[in-house]
Parts: sequence; structure tokens; C-alpha cells
Amino acid sequence: RHDQSDRLRQIIQRRRQEFEAVFLVTDSIFSMDGIPAPLELLCDLADEWDLTLIVDEAHGTGVFGETGAGLCEATGLSQRVDLRIGTLSKAFGLIGGFAAGDRLVCDQLWNTARSQFFSTSLPPAICAAAIESLRIIREDHARRAHLHHLCRHLRALLAEHGLPTIAGSEGPIVPVLVGDDAKAVDLSQQLEQDGFLVPAVRPPTVPAGTARLRISLCSQHQEEQLEQLVNRFAVRMRDFV
Repeated sequence: RHDQSDRLRQIIQRRRQEFEAVFLVTDSIFSMDGIPAPLELLCDLADEWDLTLIVDEAHGTGVFGETGAGLCEATGLSQRVDLRIGTLSKAFGLIGGFAAGDRLVCDQLWNTARSQFFSTSLPPAICAAAIESLRIIREDHARRAHLHHLCRHLRALLAEHGLPTIAGSEGPIVPVLVGDDAKAVDLSQQLEQDGFLVPAVRPPTVPAGTARLRISLCSQHQEEQLEQLVNRFAVRMRDFV
């Protein structure tokens, strides 16, 4: 179950002794609502119960942290996380993925993980592009600052128009709650006709009754584009009332 730390603690307390090794795995930023995971709490649980903590930074890499390393870096918890995994398909703009951690752990994965040694290595051109993307992510602080400015601006615009978002949502994933599945799909299609690609997310991806439109921002967007989107969004939403 999602985002239920009390229940997680109860499960660990009840069943930890049944297993020699236990992995605690979480997203850093949950992909459908943009809410950050309670990383400090999870680190504390991992330390207390001798768990291996794995954090998926798919939606944190390039966005959070002084060098764009993700939410673990932004919260100062990188050294308490055993393994950070992520994708090259989002901030990097490529294909592939990565696992970052202690050298011993990474060597073990390299030599024993079935998904690794039965797969083909990435092409050299992709690897070279990934190195350059990493350089840009680390050094181009202006892009990251602009992206965070856009995130704040969009949420302010949505609030001004009374469009419901999810409390606690951070970063460039900005969901707008619609509720009804068919209404969400129809609204998404109408916005596409207006020139805005805002996909509808429905059950079972999200709980019943919480269908939403998922806005995803990037550093190339501009304020005027967000203002146009929210204006059309508000008009389309009123059409459904």
C-alpha cells in the first residue's frame, strides 16, 4: 500500500525475523502524484531493522539536489541509502538505466543480476551521450532553478483558478484531480485538441475516484505556455460542470 509508514513499520516488526535479508524499496518521488517519499523515516527504519534500502530516483534525478543527483542528495541522505537506481530516459533524455552505490554492491550486481548479464550493453553513442547529459545536469544550475520556478508558478496558477491538485506534491509532476475516469479521458482529449499533451491517469494506476490529468514540466517550458495551459484547462473544466 502506498504511503502508509505506520503499516510498513508494523509489517517489519512482525516479520523481520523470518528473513535473513530484507529489501526496503521506494521511489524518491512518486510518479503519479509527485509526492516525495519520507526518506529520513525509511533510513531510520533501515538502520533500526538492518534492511537494505533501495531508492528509485527516476523522478528525482536532474531535478533535486545541488548537483541534480536526486532527492537523496537534496535531503542529505545519500550516504544512508544502500543503492540508488534510476533511468536515463527522463532528465538524461536517453535510454537505459543505472544503479549507484557501494563498489562491492555494484560489482555483485554486475556479476550476478540476471537482468544485467543476460542483457546487451548500451551502445557506445548512448554511453557518451549519458556522460554529457550528466555533465549538464551537474553544472547547469540555471536550468534546474528555472524548472523549480515553473513548478511554483504552475501550482500558483492552478490555485488561482480553483483547479484541485494534490497536497504535498513537489517538482515537475503536477497532477490535477478530476475524479471521474471518463471525464478525465475526455478532458485530456480536448486539451490535446488545444495543443496541450496532458495524459489522463485512471485506475488501476491510481485509486478509484482519483482519476487525474498529469502535467509534466521540463526546463524548456516558459511561463506563458503554463498560463495558456491553465486558462484552457479552466475553460474545459467549466464545460463539464
